[in-house]
Amino acid sequence: MDLVAIIGTSTFVTAFINVIVIFWFKERLKQSIKHEYDQELAKLKSELEFGLDRQKKLYEGKLTIYKKYYTLMDSYTAKSRKAVFDGFQQGMMDILNDPSEENTADYIRSMLRVQGDVSEIFLTFKNEINGL
Repeated sequence: MDLVAIIGTSTFVTAFINVIVIFWFKERLKQSIKHEYDQELAKLKSELEFGLDRQKKLYEGKLTIYKKYYTLMDSYTAKSRKAVFDGFQQGMMDILNDPSEENTADYIRSMLRVQGDVSEIFLTFKNEINGL
């Protein structure tokens, strides 16, 4: 073989090896970047899921408390209205039927008693709400 053939062959082999090495290096770099990206993506996804679960549990807890609060509020409001209007109606009927001083005094006493009952209902409600 002459020198030109050897140089040509070695140039061709070197170029071929360089092309193979460049493609191999390019593929390895692409896989490395993809692997790192997938790891970061998995980490971010788990952090987001954890945050979402935490927010969901917090929301569900607050929703439960609000439901209890409004249930208690409705219950105690109904009790207060019933106490006030029952006492008010009975006392007014007694005064209208017999407008004596005794009935007026009974009416005033019943209103004060109702006010005490409503205050007691309110304190009970307040204590139960503070327990939530």
